[in-house]
Amino acid sequence: MADKKIKKAIIAAAGFGTRFLPTTKVMQKEMIPILNAPIIHYSVQEVINSGVEEIIIVTREGKTQINEYFAKNSILEDHLKKQGKMHYLSPFEELYSKAKITIIKQDESLPYGNGSPLLSAKKYVSPGEDFFYLYSDDIVNAKPPCCLQLLNLYNTYECRGVLGVQKVSKEETKLYGIIKLKDNTDLPYVERIIEKPDPSEAPSCLASFGRYLMPYTLFDHLSPEKTGKDGELWMADAVHRLLEKETILSCEIDGEWLTTGDPINLFKANLAMALEFPEYKEGILSIIKEML
Repeated sequence: MADKKIKKAIIAAAGFGTRFLPTTKVMQKEMIPILNAPIIHYSVQEVINSGVEEIIIVTREGKTQINEYFAKNSILEDHLKKQGKMHYLSPFEELYSKAKITIIKQDESLPYGNGSPLLSAKKYVSPGEDFFYLYSDDIVNAKPPCCLQLLNLYNTYECRGVLGVQKVSKEETKLYGIIKLKDNTDLPYVERIIEKPDPSEAPSCLASFGRYLMPYTLFDHLSPEKTGKDGELWMADAVHRLLEKETILSCEIDGEWLTTGDPINLFKANLAMALEFPEYKEGILSIIKEML
């Protein structure tokens, strides 16, 4: 049987970005730059490089910057052409031409929570269709791309879904969905997932971050009535209910997971990504040495 391809990805970009106020009073968090591209760009790049052909980005009412970023700007293009500087823009436009990008608004009637953007995009997924779901504030510096690593595992072993995971410290388990693996198996099958457990009760140090390969049947376990901790609609809860009927594998990603959810981690992500580019690396290291 030929390897299966995942053609659709849903990207959550509907947060308020309160940790970045006052900047996010006028700018969407997902548009804050990492080097010379906004955070959202890296998620889009990842799924396109993983073979995705259709992307649904879920944002909030009143936010338009993401729409503008993925739309053509004829005035800017004309200016760059006259200046002979289209090389600044053409790599981005070439990337976007490889997939259909649709931007929708999150259903404001849904509860707060990281499952609500996905539920808002349900009508864009066909029954029986598998898909990727991503949190846009998680950047993964990995080769092959993170989503492609999930897909490779999916095509290698018997399962109905895959969770991207990485190890965190025991103290950090209270910040993430933490997974418990099944015993007596050579493969990393997930037994359960617990949202933000107390470190004393965490079943492992494997954190499930914003990368999912899921079957359509996940929507059977994701509804406004099924809220969990703090009255929020959690992906962890929906995945846990799915596990009662389906087998899910965890994929410990070969690469670096970089969260951009707060200013310190945003700075770390900028630094980590800058060191990946030869044109930035020498200058960045020089600045660090001068400051120490």
